[in-house]
Amino acid sequence: MGNIVDYVRTDFRTFAEHPFSAVDSLLLSELSYIRLPLVVPVFGAARSIDTIALTGLLRAEDFPMMFAADSQQVNSARLDLLVAVAESPRFRGLRVGEYIQRDDVDREQQFAAMTFDLGELRG
Repeated sequence: MGNIVDYVRTDFRTFAEHPFSAVDSLLLSELSYIRLPLVVPVFGAARSIDTIALTGLLRAEDFPMMFAADSQQVNSARLDLLVAVAESPRFRGLRVGEYIQRDDVDREQQFAAMTFDLGELRG
C-alpha cells in the first residue's frame, strides 16, 4: 500500500477528471505543518486573499527554517511531499498564502493556518 507521496507521484488526473478527495485534503493538511518562509503572504496583510505559487516554496535557502521538526524522518517526508506536489500536474498550479503562525511556549500552544487556492485547477 502506498502513501500520500506515492499518490501525488502517480495520480496525474486533473480535478475535473477526479474531484477533490479526502486524500487531497490529507496532503494539504500535511503541508500545513511546514513552517512557511517570509515569501508567503501573511494573513491580513492584503485586502483580499494574497497567494504565491506553491512552487515558490522550493527555495533551498529556506529549508532549514521550513523543515525544523525534531525528527529528520518527518522533515524528509514533508520535503518529499512538497517536491512531489510541486512536480505533479494535478497540484503544481496550487497557490498558498494568508499564512499565520503563533507559538506560545508559556501556554504550550502552537497554531498555524494557511489558505490553499486551487483556482483554475478545479476544472
